[in-house]
This record gives sequence, C-alpha cells and structure tokens, in this order.
Amino acid sequence: MIDMHSHIIFNVDDGSVDLAESMEMIRNARAVGFTDIVATPHYINNTEFNSMASINAEILNELKREIAKEQLGTYLMLGNEAFLDMDLVEDLKNKKVATLNDTLYVLLEIPRHRVIFENLLSFIFELQVNGYYVVLAHPERYDFVIDNPQIISELIERDVLIQLNLLSLVGNYGKEIKDTAMSMLKHNMVHFIGSDAHNPKFYKMCEESLDILRDTVGEEKFIEITESNPHHVLSNEVLYPDAPLEMKKKGIFSKFRGRKKR
Repeated sequence: MIDMHSHIIFNVDDGSVDLAESMEMIRNARAVGFTDIVATPHYINNTEFNSMASINAEILNELKREIAKEQLGTYLMLGNEAFLDMDLVEDLKNKKVATLNDTLYVLLEIPRHRVIFENLLSFIFELQVNGYYVVLAHPERYDFVIDNPQIISELIERDVLIQLNLLSLVGNYGKEIKDTAMSMLKHNMVHFIGSDAHNPKFYKMCEESLDILRDTVGEEKFIEITESNPHHVLSNEVLYPDAPLEMKKKGIFSKFRGRKKR
C-alpha cells in the first residue's frame, strides 16, 4: 500500500521531531502494510512551516540511508502539503514547494473554516492552467464539505482528486468528520488515502481504519484506492477516476435529528 500523506520528515513542521521518531514511524507504517510513503511536510508561506524542498530532500535521503541499514524495504518519495496561498504557483515553479514525487500533482491543503467555494475554484483553476493537477488533502475535515458532502462531486467534475485521512474513519477528529468520510467512501468520492501521520501512534491506529475501508468499499476498490490510483499519479500519469455517486439531499430538519434536548 502507498501512504500519500505523512509527516515523517523530521524537525521541519509539527510532525516527527528527530531521526529516531521518523524511523519508528516508518517501522510502524511497514507493520500495517505500507510499502511506500510520500513524505509531505507542511508548506505554509510566511510561517515557520516553510522549509525548502531542497532541505526536505536532504532529510529524506538521510531516512533512506537508515532504511537501507535496517533493510526495511520501504520506499520513500517527497512531496509537500501545500497550503493555499497566492504565491503557490510561483513557489512550485521555483521548486520551493515539492509536487508529489516530482510529478505535476500537488497535494493542496485549504483553510478548514470560512472557505468561499467560488474563490477555491478560481485558485484550483489557476493551478490547472499552469499545468498542475490538484489532490485535495483530507476534505472531510473542512466545514464546507461537512455541511454539504455532495460538493465533493463538483470538485471531482473539475478534475480534482481526493485524499482521505485514514484516521477520519475511526473518529479521530470527531463524529461529524467520521460520518462525512464514510459518506464520501460510500459515494465513490475518494481516490487515495493518507495516514497524515505526525507521530508513531498514528500508524498504530491505521490498522482498524484499513479494515473499515476494506469492509466499506470491497477488495477491488480497496486496492484501487491504496495501490493502483497512487501508482498512476506518482508515475505522473493522468488518472481518470469513476464518477461519484449522487447523495440523497438532506431534509431541512436532518441536522437536528438525534440531538439531545437541553
């Protein structure tokens, strides 16, 4: 399996703090079945999380050397989790920000709150006209998706690919996000999964999530999401996913159901 989103590059963001912790993460990832990991440290312009891709590559090579010493067999690739920013296209072209495995695919993170959908579409379009493909990181965690999961189909229709966080499936970020993630899976709105691992514990919690994923989508789709789709993208091939399924519209009172009276 291929982990499309992780924070194993140490001492550059809020992920791994040192080489030892990164190696523990890689061992734990291997134990649950990840043979390949894309290292995607945060890139948030004008913050402390803005290490250059060249620096991240040096750390990645150090991890590769340690993997070879331990004969783990895990294959590492470089990327970034790039936060929405008006300078992102320029930073990509200048190689400050890494695409996924040096392809034309960009893992994009956006604000979780107060997103104006039309502005997001315009930003995605700018990336696309400059030759990049967008992989949207963990949309099940964004308010505008939780409020209306069907909006993911609009993004997919505009050639946006979707990466789901595995731990969303076990409620690690809360029930609403878990429910949104499950709904996305059931309606064919997920193309890749990622651990979004920031420390070794994340990978230990992935085993249950992988079981839920397999039980929800079936073996064929499971392999597609965890192996086939990532392979195409990381080989810089164009991915043509199946169309999403339409969700039933929520009733006007649906959001109040199940709430306890105060």
